[in-house]
Amino acid sequence: MQGSYTANPADSLQVGTVAGLPLFALFDDYKAFGMDFGYRQYVGQAAVRPYLGGSGGFVRLEQIQGEFSVPAVGVVLPNVNMYDSSVVPSFGGGGGVQINLSERFAVQGGVEFRWQGDAKDLDGLAGTGLESINDESRRWSMPITGGVTVRF
Repeated sequence: MQGSYTANPADSLQVGTVAGLPLFALFDDYKAFGMDFGYRQYVGQAAVRPYLGGSGGFVRLEQIQGEFSVPAVGVVLPNVNMYDSSVVPSFGGGGGVQINLSERFAVQGGVEFRWQGDAKDLDGLAGTGLESINDESRRWSMPITGGVTVRF
């Protein structure tokens, strides 16, 4: 079992143009809490033991709103609903190595490829021609992990 918390700050970015003028968006910070259940299979009994594993679980995403602006003409659309709070599935698979430094202490490192499902989109841009920009929010990630094992 593994838990995770992710918080990524938002940056303003140009997402298109309106009448030839730059259209910018600033979204809420991305915040997510996940819980996974998985299995690892270690290979061999040597001091250096590779492993393979897989996991499945869920991620709870916070609501995300955006602010759209065209600074050249002073137009601002604040608090545009993009994604509702959602619980989405997640799956992953990966591998790594555990290095036994003594009978009671080991270090390990690995990499995993993870998929996360789509958040529930909200139609805060209805009637603007931009309704489909939040249709797909699924994502792939590649977490790199490290850890220690202490045996009592």
